[in-house]
Amino acid sequence: MSVKLIDNNNFYGYRARRSIAGKTEQQYFSLIKNGEKIDGWEKDRILRAAESYDRSLLRKQKAATEQKTKELKHTERAKHSTGVRGISLRRKTYNKNGKKYSSLAFVVCCKSLLSNKTVSTTYSVAGGNWQKSWEKAVRYLAKHKKIFRYRHLIERMPPEPKETDTENNLEM
Repeated sequence: MSVKLIDNNNFYGYRARRSIAGKTEQQYFSLIKNGEKIDGWEKDRILRAAESYDRSLLRKQKAATEQKTKELKHTERAKHSTGVRGISLRRKTYNKNGKKYSSLAFVVCCKSLLSNKTVSTTYSVAGGNWQKSWEKAVRYLAKHKKIFRYRHLIERMPPEPKETDTENNLEM
């Protein structure tokens, strides 16, 4: 419960406060009426109102936490799933000097909480830098989703596919 009795020179009453999705929501409930401190059943009534508001904040907090875990949940439904929602493994093709080249790349696509737009970028795995590319992709996703502790996402690095798997399944 996050209801606290505050008794100082500026305020006397209850404060209900919780952090929801990185933002603090709070409300103050005064225990002063007509310049005097309230006691008895009126104080209990105000305490129940503060606790009721705290329960509504708790519901909001749980819903925000569930939404965040749902976004980061491991899923196998996507065709090119890596285990982290928002990052997929694709084959990237490009032309250079009239020749066609292809390589694997981690594609990060998500709705950014920084700019409130959909952002997308790719990190190529060419040259055998599988782990570095994965870490860059996770850092980019964490930055735009405002995830400050993302070591658990880096640890979800998918295994490097065999050459036969990449040719058949990862068409872009």
